[in-house]
Amino acid sequence: AQYATASWVPVALTGTGGAPNNEAYRNADGTVNNSSLIAKAINCFDTSGTGTNLSTPVTAARNYLLANGRPCVRKGILLETDGSPNFGGAGSASDYTCAAAAAAAAGAKGDGIEIVTVGFGVTASDTCPDTAGAYKNVSVVHLLADMATDSVYDACNDTENADGDHFFCLPKSSQLNGKIGRAHV
Repeated sequence: AQYATASWVPVALTGTGGAPNNEAYRNADGTVNNSSLIAKAINCFDTSGTGTNLSTPVTAARNYLLANGRPCVRKGILLETDGSPNFGGAGSASDYTCAAAAAAAAGAKGDGIEIVTVGFGVTASDTCPDTAGAYKNVSVVHLLADMATDSVYDACNDTENADGDHFFCLPKSSQLNGKIGRAHV
């Protein structure tokens, strides 16, 4: 299903040199610039009762970056989630599967877009809703590792967050410090 990009991209491209929001998300001392649009957007996220769709936002972000990103600059998507895909009534139920999410991520990575995934409160017992295929009865933690660039599923523990890849599970804020800059999200 096609969704308007504005439905999934709360802030246009940001960062130094990013049009239309040419601003640094970090202060000179390396701390987060809480006045930046990207920091404000992340701070305003709250819970939703409309289900969890992991595929459509990745596709929308990919399309947005390809259409609006600066040429010859590394592009990235930061996908944060607190759960498994589950249909909430918006869009098509087929978009709410782990297979659809994995395919969307593979497409973005195929276009050279780096993906960092962060699972908040997900555990190995949170399983994909897929009724067939490669993700039937598979942990959503495994899916999030598959979606991330150059990442391997190591389980969901502190070791996973210290292995240097692009997947974080149950992260502590201290474990994320410096990682966002590395991915140029």
